Amino acid sequence: MIINPAAAAGRTLKLWRKIKPLFDRVTCTVHFSSLDHDIRTICAQLTAHLQENIGIILIGGDGSMNDAVNGIQDFVHTCVGLIPCGSGNDMVRDMDLDKDVTKLVQIMLEGRVRRRMDIGETAIFHPACFMDHQTKQISDGGPDPFVQKFLVSSGFGYDAAICQQVFLSSAKAKLNQIHLGSLIYVLIALKLILKQKNAPVVLTLDGKQEMVDRATFLSVHNHCYEGGGFKFCPYADAEDGMLDVCEAFGFHLLSFIRVFLHAYNGSQVKYTDHVGQRRAKVIRMHSDVPLWVHCDGEVYCKTRDVQMRVLDEKLQFLL
Repeated sequence: MIINPAAAAGRTLKLWRKIKPLFDRVTCTVHFSSLDHDIRTICAQLTAHLQENIGIILIGGDGSMNDAVNGIQDFVHTCVGLIPCGSGNDMVRDMDLDKDVTKLVQIMLEGRVRRRMDIGETAIFHPACFMDHQTKQISDGGPDPFVQKFLVSSGFGYDAAICQQVFLSSAKAKLNQIHLGSLIYVLIALKLILKQKNAPVVLTLDGKQEMVDRATFLSVHNHCYEGGGFKFCPYADAEDGMLDVCEAFGFHLLSFIRVFLHAYNGSQVKYTDHVGQRRAKVIRMHSDVPLWVHCDGEVYCKTRDVQMRVLDEKLQFLL
């Protein structure tokens, strides 16, 4: 078990105390993450030199899963489970899991792999700036390329700028306390759309190049949801070996409101004057101006040049 006791306004620790008796019948080692010893580090240490299979269960959300998948060293001998306790929960929303936590734990303790999910990888080339997640300070440059895995989605442009502002906002923690954490995405989205400047992006899909004029953002998906419930890629399948691309272009305030009201159920795809859908295994994007990039809502870099691809490895999932 890996638990971040500070996550979700402390709800993860409360949930662990509630379900702990369910784990009494199995051999279970509990790890509590911290700033100095985070989920990524714990997963790396647990999976570095495996001789037998290991099961890792996290209490958290999309951010916890992103940390785990970026830490795991051996996907062949590692299977993963999740007890949802996040503000976005886009991955579990897509999988339509049972809301009864006790049932989820019982299923995971059977130890059977029920899904083999695709893993995406984002490579950010020549970062224009880099954001330190501990200090929240932004500095010039950064590792080149900066490589990060993702499970849910990775975005370039406006949606990543929203995630960057959410990360810096103190309001998210307060909203998490009243179970309205996803509301912060909507509030910041409305704030940023007022000053959004669309930019042309050269999009290359499996070697075929096209131009997206006045791109607002482009998001690449394993799962169909993003940003706490927006169904940007309604046809995405996390086990099909492909990545789905949502092209959003030409947005201003009125078109944003008109289209995004439909994005909760995926019906925004009918607005072909602002939304396009594509599929590929390797996606390259190039913009004339640096844009923020996110992986599962985690933002580190701004760049003009980014590539997303689906890896050969699969995440063995217990739900």
